[in-house]
Amino acid sequence: MRQAEEKQQTARTSEKNRGRFEVRTLTTTTNLIDDGYLDWPGVQQLIRLERQTTERGEVRRSVTYAITSLTRQEADAAFLLRCLRGRWHIENRCFYVLDARMGEDASRVRTGHAAHAFSAIRHAIVNLARRLCRSVGEVCEEHSVKSATLLKRLHIL
Repeated sequence: MRQAEEKQQTARTSEKNRGRFEVRTLTTTTNLIDDGYLDWPGVQQLIRLERQTTERGEVRRSVTYAITSLTRQEADAAFLLRCLRGRWHIENRCFYVLDARMGEDASRVRTGHAAHAFSAIRHAIVNLARRLCRSVGEVCEEHSVKSATLLKRLHIL
């Protein structure tokens, strides 16, 4: 029984945020790999992430499965849970700004390479704002009326 316990690990977090209570339970296992059942090159652990969200009395459950090439020594269940949760920090920090402030999802630019060019410009603006430690809105406002300042900051003038 001791050997089976080492093959499986569980980590759990719970948080209340924006009127929701969410419990995340991540379980990792090496059982299928050690038993030779899963022959996927490089895979070290299988991951099962269960989310239970309660909002206004309504309970929703979801289960996600994943694999990782990280060994148990490199990444235990608690570390993997933090990594999967941290992914949303990146999502919210970058893509939310591009969509909400820059309107990227609403863009109707579709011809030729224009969509790619406009996306690159939006990303450059976000990066410039972060480098200046200012909000994207402030940077857009300032440079829309002072284009010479923008060109100097970009070392074009």
